[in-house]
Amino acid sequence: MDKSPVIIPAARPEAPAFRFCCLLAEPIFTKDSPKEHSPSGGNKKEVSGIIYTCNGGFIDIAHMRDVCDLTRYYHHQLKRKAGKKDETFSSVHHYKILGHNGKIVKDIPRDKLLHVAARLAYLESVCHEIVTYWYIDPDVPGGHNSAFSPEDLVSNHLGANLGIRAIEALEKGTFYMYEDAVTSELTRLLSDLGDEGATATRTKLALGLVQTVPWYIPSVPTTEMKLLRRNFGQNGDFNIVNPWIVPGVTGCTGSTWPVAISKTWDLTLDTYFTITYKPDLVWYVPASPVAKKMLGGEVPHTSFTGHIATLRKHAEQRYGSSYDSPEP
Repeated sequence: MDKSPVIIPAARPEAPAFRFCCLLAEPIFTKDSPKEHSPSGGNKKEVSGIIYTCNGGFIDIAHMRDVCDLTRYYHHQLKRKAGKKDETFSSVHHYKILGHNGKIVKDIPRDKLLHVAARLAYLESVCHEIVTYWYIDPDVPGGHNSAFSPEDLVSNHLGANLGIRAIEALEKGTFYMYEDAVTSELTRLLSDLGDEGATATRTKLALGLVQTVPWYIPSVPTTEMKLLRRNFGQNGDFNIVNPWIVPGVTGCTGSTWPVAISKTWDLTLDTYFTITYKPDLVWYVPASPVAKKMLGGEVPHTSFTGHIATLRKHAEQRYGSSYDSPEP
């Protein structure tokens, strides 16, 4: 009789819950806000919102949490497949906008699995921005009015990094529960970004300063605000994040991006997989004809650069030559 231990695979992490997000949203997050994390978003102690940090500019905590959870989700899938060539993986985006098919095209070394998972999480977040940009005329709350908001890509990038940090802490045995690891690493990451003194007053001051540029036109309700500036990454490259720093924010004497976090993605990670996204173009019926025309039925991750080039031309025509700059 075989008495070897029975190995029961861990339950698949659930897809991230919907979290209210974006620069146009409340509430304000501060250095004193609770950092507790729940992958389902159902923990009443979990708090998200917008915070202004001296080294990272505006950060969307909801986006960070979402992409962190997506990193965990993909990491679990890749580990179950042992990173083997020709294995497939899939997921359903938690906003029900994206369904997709992915395939591992060459064996992923064990020490690369987590970073490939983080890359997949980030790519999904970028595709979400591309798709929702075309939910336009009429604009949809959470669609065109907030796609590629100035803090989106930076927050998504940091969320992937948060996922790496949390899972590494788990694998080292520093924490037993994923939620505890994220809570601890979120606190540390925000400290790296210069959240000391990041009160509600500071973030509101920064929001007031960018209205004078303006980055957006405020409105009540906030879901009807009009975003005038879009951050597509450094020089329009979504693979190099570009934090927008607001001059004149009290308590911020300078800006230094954390040395431990690269602004640039390692593009060799993309050589391990292919992935094609399938937008749900009936999510918002009135906008679907525009989205369908601009996106078609499928969006391979290799097409992102071309899609963003098209978005930038559209944004320049619609919002003027300063559409991708924080400057007046």
